[in-house]
Amino acid sequence: MRKHLRTLLAAVSISAIAGVAYGDSPKFHFADASVLDNLDLQVVFKETGLGTTVTSANIAVFTNATVTCHCVNSGGQCPNAANKSTNTAEVSKSGIFPVSNGQTSGAITVQPPVCAPTKTACPKGQTLQPTQVSYAAPSSVPGLTGPFAGIIIEDVTESDSAVTTPPSVSGPLTPVCP
Repeated sequence: MRKHLRTLLAAVSISAIAGVAYGDSPKFHFADASVLDNLDLQVVFKETGLGTTVTSANIAVFTNATVTCHCVNSGGQCPNAANKSTNTAEVSKSGIFPVSNGQTSGAITVQPPVCAPTKTACPKGQTLQPTQVSYAAPSSVPGLTGPFAGIIIEDVTESDSAVTTPPSVSGPLTPVCP
């Protein structure tokens, strides 16, 4: 009886260890991107296959953002003038998300770069405001190689493969300028 109990305990221990070692297979179930009304990028995701021992996941989003800014008057109109600016920069944000039952989900919001000053200042009564933004994949991301087809989301904790969201997203902001 004792010998059978030891054999059974050894078998259970081995299968439990094998389950932990081979049962975790993290992958993004989905990741979708959209531009909010304020021109921020929001990436909504769900990651599964994290196993039962993981309690949190560090999720990161990387992208290039191009913001176009115009001089806008107090009536919210864009005078047809050449005093606009464009600024492109790599932007990123990460967050820690709780894991329950081997999965996590959430949203990460990334802000576009600030408006770059125009070559000529906005006339009196006008302010430089963002009017258009686009987000597209960076040509390279630290720790990853090669170009990507979309905005990058990665589980930094699990070293899960980076995945891309739709190729690029953009959105206008009122006012719409020429």
